[in-house]
Amino acid sequence: MLFLYRSNRIEAFLPVLTDILRDPLPNPLQPEWLCVHSHGTRIWLEQEMSMRLGIWANVYAPFPRELVETFLALSLKDDDLRWLRQEEAALRILAVLEEPELRPEWEALRGYLDANASALSRYRLACRIARLFDEYAVYRSEMVLDWEVGRQTPLEGDPALRWQPHLWRAVYGGHGIRHLASAAARWFKAVENGWSPPVDLPSRMVLFGISFLPPLFCTLLNSFAQWCDIHLFVPSPSDAYWAAVHSRREMILEADRSETAGASFLFDEVQTHPLLISLGKAWRDFQYLIEERMTYHETEDVWFVDPIQTQSSPSLLTILQSDMFHLRQSTIDPERLRDGTITVHACHGPLREVEVLRDCLLALFAEHPEIAPDHVVVMAPDIETYAPWIEAVFGAGGEAGGSIPYTISDVSMHLRSELLEAFVALLRLAEARLTVQEVFDFLNMGCVRAAVGFQADELARLLGWVQQSGVRWGIDGNHRKRVCGSAFDENSWRFGIERMMLGTAMGDGELDVYGNTSPFVGIEGQDCLLLGRFVEVLERLFRLVDRIGKPRTPAEWETLLSEALAAFFAADADQLYYLTRIRRWLMDFVSLSREAGFDRPIEATDVAQMISDQLLMQPSQGGFRRGGITFCSLVPMRNIPFDVVCLIGMNEADFPRKAYRPGFDWIGRKPRIGDRILRDEDRGLFLEALLSVRKRLIMTYTGFDVQSGTEKSPASVVQELMDLFSPSSEPDPDGSTDCPLRLRHPMHAFSPKAFSGGGFLRYGAEAAFSIAQALASEQRVLPPFITKPVEIDAVDEISLDELIRFWRNPTAAFLEHALGVCFERLPGILPDREPIVLDALERWDIGTRRLQSGIQGEDLDRLDRHMLRSGKLPPQAIGKAQYEAIRFRTERLLQTAATEGGHCTEAVFRVTCAGKRIAARLSGICREGTNGLLVCHYGRLGAARSIDFWIRHLVLQMTLPLSERRPSCMIGMDKDKIQRIHLTPMGGEVEDILANLIRFYLDGLRFPLPFFPETSLAFADALENGKGIQTAMANALSAWEGTDYRPGEGQEEAVRLVYRERSPLDRSAACHTTFQKTASIIWQPFLRSVAKQ
Repeated sequence: MLFLYRSNRIEAFLPVLTDILRDPLPNPLQPEWLCVHSHGTRIWLEQEMSMRLGIWANVYAPFPRELVETFLALSLKDDDLRWLRQEEAALRILAVLEEPELRPEWEALRGYLDANASALSRYRLACRIARLFDEYAVYRSEMVLDWEVGRQTPLEGDPALRWQPHLWRAVYGGHGIRHLASAAARWFKAVENGWSPPVDLPSRMVLFGISFLPPLFCTLLNSFAQWCDIHLFVPSPSDAYWAAVHSRREMILEADRSETAGASFLFDEVQTHPLLISLGKAWRDFQYLIEERMTYHETEDVWFVDPIQTQSSPSLLTILQSDMFHLRQSTIDPERLRDGTITVHACHGPLREVEVLRDCLLALFAEHPEIAPDHVVVMAPDIETYAPWIEAVFGAGGEAGGSIPYTISDVSMHLRSELLEAFVALLRLAEARLTVQEVFDFLNMGCVRAAVGFQADELARLLGWVQQSGVRWGIDGNHRKRVCGSAFDENSWRFGIERMMLGTAMGDGELDVYGNTSPFVGIEGQDCLLLGRFVEVLERLFRLVDRIGKPRTPAEWETLLSEALAAFFAADADQLYYLTRIRRWLMDFVSLSREAGFDRPIEATDVAQMISDQLLMQPSQGGFRRGGITFCSLVPMRNIPFDVVCLIGMNEADFPRKAYRPGFDWIGRKPRIGDRILRDEDRGLFLEALLSVRKRLIMTYTGFDVQSGTEKSPASVVQELMDLFSPSSEPDPDGSTDCPLRLRHPMHAFSPKAFSGGGFLRYGAEAAFSIAQALASEQRVLPPFITKPVEIDAVDEISLDELIRFWRNPTAAFLEHALGVCFERLPGILPDREPIVLDALERWDIGTRRLQSGIQGEDLDRLDRHMLRSGKLPPQAIGKAQYEAIRFRTERLLQTAATEGGHCTEAVFRVTCAGKRIAARLSGICREGTNGLLVCHYGRLGAARSIDFWIRHLVLQMTLPLSERRPSCMIGMDKDKIQRIHLTPMGGEVEDILANLIRFYLDGLRFPLPFFPETSLAFADALENGKGIQTAMANALSAWEGTDYRPGEGQEEAVRLVYRERSPLDRSAACHTTFQKTASIIWQPFLRSVAKQ
């Protein structure tokens, strides 16, 4: 017999379920069959019943489909028949799609595969058809049964769909295959022929919390009830029959459907609660199916509870639930609209949604100590999008104002298992370009790094060598030809490996070219062993990738990938489970292919997609109701009661979710009552959430565009709820919101607006509150970065390089020396293609290398051959053309240098000035000619290079007697124009000038020195040329601010950190006078020493 129980509170079912289970089964060894519709309901029921019964064991808890299939399998006892899984059906369909020529009856399938369709496209189409056929077996069982006997169906009247019956028979015909439609037909036939139940058939089944079943399942359960007791517990928002409640849209659509025209009496308009009309279609359809297809016994006991009777002072939430219970229109007292039991929060993006949610919960726990974190559930349409933000916000601990325990459920396995992700990444390398980024991303995964025996710092060192040797992508020319059709070795892995290996063998012969290979030097000692291990790993990886790139049969894939697992993957205790999952999947894949009769070679992309679908994208079931707040997906049948229900990510574009149904889907073309429609299912989910919450309902959504601030709409279901309480479009008198339920939040947690309203917002992080106080205060000027000098160690000796580096940027030098603050550029994305056009920095680097080699008298022909094989230039003719332009520019500079002093040498000097020793290694000392020092630059001669040149000139002058002092010359090029700066020989004043530089240097290490080469030079140059102080400051300001094409020194990171919002050029700045004085003292001697041209 089938017993039906209904209630609007699922916890009301627990006493009657306890009484049912207390009644022992006839066979004590027989398991209790208890069917649920979700993993979360199963866990909740296990916890509740174990507390009520004291023990919970020997329970078989399948989902509805598994229950039906198991019951039919036990009943029919067909050992020769087996269920056809979707994965096996997809392989059978894939075999059809990969036939060289499709049969005439399947010709319409060509419309879904163009001439260049990839293997992955065919596999995805096969999976989609397999999924559709599985739905046909459940929702159109009579149609597929007609197909099997060759009977015509309405579908075959469409030429674009006629292939489906033929493909169905090819997939499901024969082979001892069973599907739900055929098994159900055989069951009904057996019952008609006097079937007798086997001894192992269950004597009792319980279906708990089921709010939807397909029509076929309803019919089968009604038939099963003849042989065993079935207890069906169905949640319902009302104790009345409300299947006849339909929206006007549904009635209009139904009027156009001839197939269900006979049921038009169901669609009379009924006055009831608007949310039940708009959200309850799936629930109404199930209620109708129960009445139409089931013969049940319903006890006279009443399990319904009027929510308004459970509270002495009804809240907005309980009034809403009570109105739905009585099927009446909501009439809410405006005073209750702001009681906080239902709130909607409009935020700027997912991060702010989670931050606002945390603040709401902290306030709730503080105001209601009886509500514990494990009484809270947070659901999202896409929990994987929010999982990183949840970890970031709720994992912040005490800084956030309190630590809240939490668990995250329903996230895909690839977010929990690095090994699974690495395994799929290996398969995808077969179709990849094998860029440096891709290869090192793979090798840096923990499970791979442990297997190949590298440490993180070793891989970082290897990455530097690989980049410097010129590797970009591709194994070699042959691999590149397969990928892009063009075979060239430059910047490939083979190119870089040969350069590195040759460099270790040949030592310092960097400029030598052996064959077509220029060695990469700098790897020596123990590093040679590291390079050898790295090359060996790369060779193994590339051989494996080459083998993976070839199509293989399932058995061959199992052998190859098992070898790959042993060679490149090491699993610790946490990852061992996932390694076992992969090995089991490989064995099941071979077995499944054998059963499907599929032995065709398939591509690596197909295998990667199969693993992704069947392993990576499967949601993990852990983390549900394990203590603390439960974060999970918003999925069907999660109608478990919670004190607090939170819905995050309720955006208009994300919920209800949009399901793409292919054009060949007959169910989508001709829908019926009881069909599974994702949009209606999601709307029913929202109704479930409204019914399962007991005290607070909190909803968040991205209500504003982060960049433009444009307001966005919430999900349609949330908007309908708000419209229920704000039928008028008139805003509130304060203009804050158009709905009392909605709260608009500022973009940042530290915004003063976030703390001005009180309420839950006062539970935000202390750091955010401090920032908000500072932003709200009238005094917005930042305090000085530093107010007194920093104590440093005594300096006895100064290296020339340190002195020059200081004067090129005194502010950055102070931060680094006194505070240890360095402004290093973070490494960006590694270049993934060979250079095509050299940028300015690359041209400067190559040009400077050639220019300095020419000045030092090195063999430029050797250098040119080396550069053309160094990997720094574009390949072949493109690189030669660009290098020729650099060579021409350097030749002009070298010719100019030859007229000024010819070849140069370097020397080491030690001088003493201002009581400090200066150790100097000077290059560019001319052996002949009129100049004593010659400095050449590939680029423009700016202020930084001038101060560098000036200091070198002063040091050289001090080392020589007055009679031997000669001029110095600096050469550069601005665009195509040669630049020269000549400095005259110095007299006795040189020591005083250098002493000033040293004193300012020592002071600048202890306190920021307001000297900025370009800005200070612009100021001093104007004064030197007789212009007034105002003109000088105007020139300095132009250099400070820069232009659209060249940023000024005021934009440098170190300068912005130290001087903050106040420019040192401002008259009110404390260092304004010091800036002018320093600029004059440093630059005026230089300007007066420059020889007039």
